Amino acid sequence: MKRKYFSALLMGALTIASVSTFTSCKDYDDDISNLQQQIDSNAKAIETIQNLIKGGGLVTGVTETSDGITVKLSDGKSVTISNGKDGAPGTAWTIGADGYWYENGKKTDNLARGPQGEKGEKGDQGVKGDKGDAGTSASAASYEYYVPDAESGYFDIYKDGKKVRRSDVQFVSETPNSITATLDKQNLILTGVKGISGEKVVISLTGDLTGLVFMPNLYLDGIETLTYDYLHGDYLTHKTGLGGESRLLTAGPGSPAKTVTGLDNYLPDRLANRPVPAVTTEFNYGPAWGVKYHMNPSNADMAYEDIVGFNLLEPTILNYHTRATASDLGDITSPETNDAGKALFNTSNGIVTAGLKIQHPEKLEPFPTVKDKNETANTVALQAKTAASTVAEGKVTSDYALIQPQKAYLEALYWRLKPHYAGLGLPNTRMGDEKGIPTANTFGTTAADATAQVHVYDSPQEALADPAGAALELYYNSAEGIDIASYLGLHMLVEDVKQFTPGTPNKLGVNLKEMSLEEGKDWGLTYQFNLVEYKVDGNATIDSRYAKWVNKDAGVLRAWNVDADGNPTTTESSTAIDREPLVQVLVKRGDQVVLDGYILIHITRQNPEVAPNKAIDLLTKDAKFDLCNGIDDLKTTWAQFSATILTEGLENMTKKDFDEQYTIDDKGNFGSDAAGNTTKDLKMFKAAPEKGGTYDAADDLGHIEYFANTEGTTNHAFKWHLSAEDLEKLTHDQANPVPVVRYVRYVGNAKAKYPYIYVKLTYNLSRINKNQTFGELIPEYWKGLDGSINGKEAVIFDVKEPTNGGDILGISRKVTSTLKGNVAKLVGPHKYYFVPEPVVVGGYTITPQRSAADTKWNKLFCKYIIGDSHVFSKAKLQETLEGCAIDYADGAFMNEDLYAVKGTSYVKIATLDPATSEITLIKNETTKAVLNAIGYEPANANIQKELRSWVGVVTENTCGVAEFVKDGIFLTSWERPINLIDVATEPRIDANTNGNVIYALDLFKLYDWRGWNTATVSEAGCVANQSNMWGDHLWFWGYYNVKSITIDTTPANVETTLGGGHWTTMDKISGDVELRCGNRSGVATDSKTKGKVTYTNDLTSYNSASQNAALATFMEANKAKFGTIWYYNNGGNVETFKVRVPITIAYEWGEFTTKVEFTINGTIGD
Repeated sequence: MKRKYFSALLMGALTIASVSTFTSCKDYDDDISNLQQQIDSNAKAIETIQNLIKGGGLVTGVTETSDGITVKLSDGKSVTISNGKDGAPGTAWTIGADGYWYENGKKTDNLARGPQGEKGEKGDQGVKGDKGDAGTSASAASYEYYVPDAESGYFDIYKDGKKVRRSDVQFVSETPNSITATLDKQNLILTGVKGISGEKVVISLTGDLTGLVFMPNLYLDGIETLTYDYLHGDYLTHKTGLGGESRLLTAGPGSPAKTVTGLDNYLPDRLANRPVPAVTTEFNYGPAWGVKYHMNPSNADMAYEDIVGFNLLEPTILNYHTRATASDLGDITSPETNDAGKALFNTSNGIVTAGLKIQHPEKLEPFPTVKDKNETANTVALQAKTAASTVAEGKVTSDYALIQPQKAYLEALYWRLKPHYAGLGLPNTRMGDEKGIPTANTFGTTAADATAQVHVYDSPQEALADPAGAALELYYNSAEGIDIASYLGLHMLVEDVKQFTPGTPNKLGVNLKEMSLEEGKDWGLTYQFNLVEYKVDGNATIDSRYAKWVNKDAGVLRAWNVDADGNPTTTESSTAIDREPLVQVLVKRGDQVVLDGYILIHITRQNPEVAPNKAIDLLTKDAKFDLCNGIDDLKTTWAQFSATILTEGLENMTKKDFDEQYTIDDKGNFGSDAAGNTTKDLKMFKAAPEKGGTYDAADDLGHIEYFANTEGTTNHAFKWHLSAEDLEKLTHDQANPVPVVRYVRYVGNAKAKYPYIYVKLTYNLSRINKNQTFGELIPEYWKGLDGSINGKEAVIFDVKEPTNGGDILGISRKVTSTLKGNVAKLVGPHKYYFVPEPVVVGGYTITPQRSAADTKWNKLFCKYIIGDSHVFSKAKLQETLEGCAIDYADGAFMNEDLYAVKGTSYVKIATLDPATSEITLIKNETTKAVLNAIGYEPANANIQKELRSWVGVVTENTCGVAEFVKDGIFLTSWERPINLIDVATEPRIDANTNGNVIYALDLFKLYDWRGWNTATVSEAGCVANQSNMWGDHLWFWGYYNVKSITIDTTPANVETTLGGGHWTTMDKISGDVELRCGNRSGVATDSKTKGKVTYTNDLTSYNSASQNAALATFMEANKAKFGTIWYYNNGGNVETFKVRVPITIAYEWGEFTTKVEFTINGTIGD
């Protein structure tokens, strides 16, 4: 059972909180009394609804009121549920006739159960053997639909009957004191009802099945009866090597006809022109038909899985006339679909339709109500499972129904459309090639049909000998060919119990049933089309090789050319003209042939002379769509049909004449309308040809549903259904609106003026682009791409500001931290990604491309068009997303990693959390190199030089399609954590005794990413920005973990103005002037080194403001351990000059090198 049960606690505890007011006690008591009265009223209303449901009643609708909602009941009454005088207007969610959810009567974009409902519906079986058309199954396999979730208050999205995900559509109103009612086929959900526990109640609208009552389609002798039509006939016998005569003569008039040999045929040939007897095998076949039952209660929740089957009432053994027992009849089953795959099982408006299939229907008593016959012989009852506690053994059995079997005999293939003759150029006055036989022993057609010569020849000899020539003409270079199947139908003779008169011999009258080949599939029939080769006067003809099947299964044939050996080539040719291929049409039951027909085709130079068609433009509809759901906005009415087609297009033709002369050209059944009438699925055509026209299934675009000639105002109405996939393909990368045109057609009979009437339907399609804006930016964080303030294009990230005991072991920042409220103002799912636009930093290319083999990193992939993609472009992203349904979960939108590339090496340096927007730098040597490549510059001048990447945000609709976000692409730039400021102001003196010692700590100071606020770099500016790593902030050395200082005195790396005032390297000036590093241990007498010397210190223990003084004392006492430079002039006298020495600072996140400048005064005494 599929029913879901919900508990509804109707009278939950009511808690009234005490509040401080100046209201009098009496007013307060009145308010409580009024509230309690409203609670009691609501509880009574809910109880009324539940009692009605228990009794099999229905909730027919809900509407909003000014202070709540009104529930309409099937007994004509209605109840109102409100929150009293303080109640806000209610909200009513209902499902419209078009299958969409409506909010307070306004249509939404959300499907409820799809345009066709959950199940198709099969028509009634007529008392004369005319069976109603079977509905198609609409099992929600091809679309997503919305189901309310009472627990969350949101719609869930389902597909294939399973939940896919929760949508972002909330059906519960957030307005205080507002009641929401949500009505679907299963439940009535009420929320916001004061006095109810949780303010929520779910009322199941379905009950447990307790009874089934058979709905007879006729009464026989007062007995409720169902007719069961079944096929009866003979399997035909295949014969080969047969001969005959051609209509062609060996010489002139009066000469004998040419002989034809090498034919094959299925015998017997029963039709009158040339009957041929044969030994045959009798067969009987019982198709599956629908039988209707009233459900009790009418709102019973019943699924196909609940069907147990049919129970046969066994006959008494006392009556020798009894023929049928359960074992005789074989399997009596209740299939869900018929032989054509169309749905039989259906529940609608308190009626269940169940399939009935009998394995051996010929064992049924043919006259079960004739006197002296046992009435129980053909009696069945439907059984179904139920959860009702009142039903014994959990199984419901219907009342018994009598089965009246009715044999159906296949007579012949007949011409549904007028054949096009080669003939002698004379007007065609015949409807077919062979007369029917109105004789009882062979079950021929009526006399009127017989004289019309409606039958297709049932032997190849007759088709070849017809003096009028071929039945159909085929233009030799027609690419579309000819649709043979569309010309053909089946003549079936079905017994009619109503034509049986008691007292007459035990025989039923028959009715002629005319069916299309498609309708024949309901009876378990299939079709096979073959080209027949034959010999004329002993010579093998290759006429049949001059034709080939465009679609053999569908019977579509075209002309073709052959080579000298008779093998088909790849082109058509005029050499095919006047060739006459012979087509064999086989009607089969299982793998056996039960009917055959033979059609001679004449390949001709020009189109057959047929009357021109009529084209009528019926309706153009502007329609908007999202990229998740299909549409059916184009709907025509009877008034439009009457005015545009009958009155204007067909010059005041009456509806009666139209219905008699034209039938719609359909592919089969689509579903059913609100009244249960079967609707049709129409063939579509891209254009309306002047003459003729062949259907090509490739021209179909969605489904055009046809509401036929039924009572009411739905006569001759069309509804065009397009799926999301169809809509995407139609509008892909095109300017909106996109016009889409298809024609449907009516087929005229022999009385009609026009062979075809083509009806034009046009959609003007426009996409609904639900673009959003990223969020409210905190202006102080956001910059322009030139670093200017209050921009929207870039955001600068940095490490966390120093805190006592903190560290920078990891570096990460969230984009959302720069937004107001720290959240993006986006509705629905969204994610962040690295935009595929590489930048260059420090000799590395920074890119989200994972490797040279990664080809998806800069692509956007279309969701519905396989193989179609777009190269990502920031400038064209909105255009791309609005022109194509881009897959949210593919291509560039999946870029979550950032790489630094040099040569063939790809090193991951950062990750991006798509959900939280957090970018995390990966601590490795490559990341350190690019992070430290560029230092601080004022006014953010380095924003497009330092480590950076483009980041984007994209939203997702309810079906995985990406949507554009305005301001959703921006540059993220990372500041180097620390920098160096040159502070050497005191000059050194040349020729100082024992040389000059210079302490590194006297040459520079450090500051962090916060920089300075003065026009140029200055200590005061750093202090103002709290970036100074000296004074009170000396402990920052421990926070940033400044590990070492490296001084490079290699002459080739040291610059000087010595030797003319221009900067040049020391090695090019003098070997007598030199710099050395030494005293690494703090001992002045230690040896000195010309080159690189590294001074290492561990200062992490000083990582707090409380340790600042201790660190200052340590650094002052151990100044030499932080770097010393010794200057020697080696005996020469020099003037004042300047020196620049490379100093490398290593800290937690790598190292950077800066040249520190200081001055050497002239030699003492010079």
